[in-house]
Amino acid sequence: MSRGVIYIARNDELNPENHFKVGLSGYAEPQERMRSLSQETTNYVGKVVCKGYVLVEDVENCERQIHTSLQEYRFQGSEYFNIPILEIVNTIRNTIDDFIIEDWLEDPDGRYKNIEFYDIPQFIFTKMTFNQLI
Repeated sequence: MSRGVIYIARNDELNPENHFKVGLSGYAEPQERMRSLSQETTNYVGKVVCKGYVLVEDVENCERQIHTSLQEYRFQGSEYFNIPILEIVNTIRNTIDDFIIEDWLEDPDGRYKNIEFYDIPQFIFTKMTFNQLI
């Protein structure tokens, strides 16, 4: 089982409302993945921004379970989903709760104490993976 992050991201300049990417990254935090998404040829305008993430065990399995749970909202077979962010957050927590190590998702009910909404840390672990940090 490998550790990684499951992130929620979007391009606020390009994506329609309630259109989010839910993906995984093996980086120590999602900012490096956001940079690579922003530089991809399919991203013509703006910047892809992480809206929240969870650090999990067995990241590939977690992503698969979340995508299955969100299947009815999936946009054209991609990792993009047309659904409000709070529903994505609830789906992530309800689907993979046993695998979550740290929760950096939106927290309207104050149940998770890690951070305030959108106050995602800007670590300097740009090229390190979780295995390198452990």
